[in-house]
Amino acid sequence: MGVSILPDDVLSSIFAETFKLKRAIGRHRKNPIEIVASHVNRHWRDVAIHCSSLWCKIDVTPFQSINLLQIYLVRSQPRLLDIDIKLDEVNPYMSPIREDDTLAPSLVMLIAHVDRWSLFTSGCRSYRTFQQIVIAINPLSAPNLTRCSIYLCENEFERRHLSTYMQGFGKLIFTGGMPCLSFFACVGSGIESCWPPLGALTELRLDSRLAYDDDDPPAGPLGGEEFSQLLVSLPSLTVFKLKGPVVSLDTYSNLPQIEFPHLSSLNVDINIDYDLYFLSIISAPQLTTLALGGIPFDHELHKFIAIKWIYKYPILTHLEFNYSNGLEFNPIFAKFFPGITHISFRCCSDTLSTLTALMESGADDDTVHWPQLKTILVKPLKPQWIEPLCEFVTARIKSGNALENIVLSKMDIEGLNENEFLKRNVQLESLT
Repeated sequence: MGVSILPDDVLSSIFAETFKLKRAIGRHRKNPIEIVASHVNRHWRDVAIHCSSLWCKIDVTPFQSINLLQIYLVRSQPRLLDIDIKLDEVNPYMSPIREDDTLAPSLVMLIAHVDRWSLFTSGCRSYRTFQQIVIAINPLSAPNLTRCSIYLCENEFERRHLSTYMQGFGKLIFTGGMPCLSFFACVGSGIESCWPPLGALTELRLDSRLAYDDDDPPAGPLGGEEFSQLLVSLPSLTVFKLKGPVVSLDTYSNLPQIEFPHLSSLNVDINIDYDLYFLSIISAPQLTTLALGGIPFDHELHKFIAIKWIYKYPILTHLEFNYSNGLEFNPIFAKFFPGITHISFRCCSDTLSTLTALMESGADDDTVHWPQLKTILVKPLKPQWIEPLCEFVTARIKSGNALENIVLSKMDIEGLNENEFLKRNVQLESLT
């Protein structure tokens, strides 16, 4: 039986599964699957038009076709919608004013269906567009919205005319309520410019540094009162990612200890004092994953750990280092987190020295550092690290605390095809 005469329900299922695959691998195709399917023949067109799941992902782009947007809104009913305003791919050196003027009609049409919004992502380079979007969603109620992400990327044209102070306006969003919101990301701008209802939030990402120079973030940091308000508004938080000067440094001394009873994953950059002080005022007894990024050259992290963190994270099992350029790894560090089972190095220049330090015995005894360590992730794996990695595996075997898994990129695994030692003694896993 040819594809053209498949039963409607079978063809509809094929369309739906293809659409799911499209969403998983990305949507940057000139001709989306739903448009292609609706132009093959009359049978396919009829099935595609009535397959509402094909039309529930709505991408809003510069110079959006209002007619096409209306088609998606009609054909997707009664499905929940995934709204993605994609205005961040324009030339950063050009004025985005025309982009602003084309967005308003699309916003009006989308807002009429806000009760169906499930996912909302907004990315732009124009600060005027950013304000336009925030003002439009300010009074809305989004009863089914579970994930919301707002991005403001650098635009060289506006940078010359817009000061940091001017970008730090205060505005609430979705003041009508978002009872189902579980994830919120504010990237490239301070959260004071788009403050959402936070009561049900389980995952929060704040990144005021993306695409901007370290000395010129797009919005001023929060004061101590506002920062405390933010933290105490997150009773259910389980995942917290923090980058950039979110709070004024001189306000930390007046902040009380903040308890996060459910926090299981914390991801911070510690290349500036802001983040070190932030870590000193929080307590997360259920934390299992700690990711540290941007560690500067010769940063003696263990000294700060000894003073500020000891006994605060008793069940930590996963430790990650990201984009670090010279961490001075002291064996004392390992004693503060005895239960580590997984350690990751992503884009780090200090992986070799860390592995060497882990092989060294303690100053006072012969105990093995991180006796429960089972998995190491390294990306990328430099050729000069292969021999020390083999030595580390050997040392763990001799100590009776053998390593079980080494996680690498697919390319790095292919480069180890001739390394029989690692193949025999550990499981090489590919990064997903």
